[in-house]
Amino acid sequence: MLHQGVSAYSAGLDTTARREWDKVAGRFEEIIYAQPLEQLTTLVAATLNVNTPALPRSFSEEGKRAMAAAVRCGIYGSSTASDFSHLGPRIFPLHPTVLPVLVRAIRKFGQNERSLFSFLSASEPMGLQHHVEQRRTRLEPYRLPELFEYVRQNLMPSISTGSAYIYWGFVESILSSTPFGSAEEESVFKAVALLTLLDAPDLPATEEFLRLAFEGNISSRAISQVWTNEAPRRFLRTRNGARPLFMAPHLSQSR
Repeated sequence: MLHQGVSAYSAGLDTTARREWDKVAGRFEEIIYAQPLEQLTTLVAATLNVNTPALPRSFSEEGKRAMAAAVRCGIYGSSTASDFSHLGPRIFPLHPTVLPVLVRAIRKFGQNERSLFSFLSASEPMGLQHHVEQRRTRLEPYRLPELFEYVRQNLMPSISTGSAYIYWGFVESILSSTPFGSAEEESVFKAVALLTLLDAPDLPATEEFLRLAFEGNISSRAISQVWTNEAPRRFLRTRNGARPLFMAPHLSQSR
């Protein structure tokens, strides 16, 4: 029994050795124990131990409202907004839309709960502690673009094969060659790129989800324009002209 995926044990090896490990991994069926997101959210809140009475009232109220909206979107599973919204301020500065995406990314590319709590407490590049240190004078919520950079710097370097590796090369090529029209446009691109990488039906890049994820940071009008502006449409697609949005090429096309 392993406490992490086989690929995690070979992360520090050269390409040839990692391929041999991949062959070994192919002989086994990986059974992952995943704690329910509701339990993990409670554990994260306990770990962060936020002094909620000391939070500005606007942050506390926005945290509750955003958590309730995130639950209604379905990204927290079967919990109801009425019994879960109180955890919004308790996971600050994590925005409520970030935690389900973070958990999915770590389960897919990291070392499950070990990586989750490393993200929360260790000084990793673009991790939560790094975010707090960089914004001591004016702390802001940690949102999907910041999580994109965390995944980019800490999780993706260990991925050297498969559809995720091919797709990430596509994302990096866009970031290095595309002159985005605004910082907001690039932020939306990063959010959609991350959600497409995870390829999870319960975490789609719908307009509703993106509006919630960027509320108070990017206007609703700017979010809506993602579906109509010429520049983003070069690399963002909708399925049969309908939402949700996804990056092209989509992961399912490269499997």
